[in-house]
Amino acid sequence: MATKRDGYKYGQVNTSEGGDANSNFVDESGLIERPAADALPVATAVPMVEVTAPATLPEGYTFQATAAGRSFNVRVPTGGIEKGQRFSVPMPSSEDDSAVCSASRISVPIGHWKDGICSCFRFGICHAWLWMTCCCPLLATAQVQTRLNLNFCGDEKTSGWKGENMAIHLFITLIFAVGYLRSFFYIMPLLQKDLELRADD
Repeated sequence: MATKRDGYKYGQVNTSEGGDANSNFVDESGLIERPAADALPVATAVPMVEVTAPATLPEGYTFQATAAGRSFNVRVPTGGIEKGQRFSVPMPSSEDDSAVCSASRISVPIGHWKDGICSCFRFGICHAWLWMTCCCPLLATAQVQTRLNLNFCGDEKTSGWKGENMAIHLFITLIFAVGYLRSFFYIMPLLQKDLELRADD
């Protein structure tokens, strides 16, 4: 006997032993109920991405990887990894990306330096980062602070223009350069005249 309910026809269900009906979806009148939306399992596939280890790293170390133009943190699996070794990690969702970018801190090794004493020449003697660090250290500092999401004073940056650090450090560098050039072209000739006058006496 079919019963009409919610615009659908439901038939009687055999719930005796050996029957195929699932008793979880049979109500007291013996009719099949429509299962709740949360009662049905939903299959979700987690996309995986293959990462190449940048260095030999111990278990639990966290580093940043980039895939499909998105940066995310990767935790080294149990047992550690060797430089160049490939391993798979789940690709974080876009919601996870925003949390990673807002408060990202890259772990550093404990007990030893991450780079060697001559690692500054790793990309060659003409690399821009090497020359910027030697000639304009304030600009190199600004770039590091911007990447770590820090303000000019080294505190956590909550809002504001992303290029604020670079602008402040560039202004200080230009003031220093103008002051140095002024002293070189204006004060040095005065000192030279003073030395000549003393030599004449």
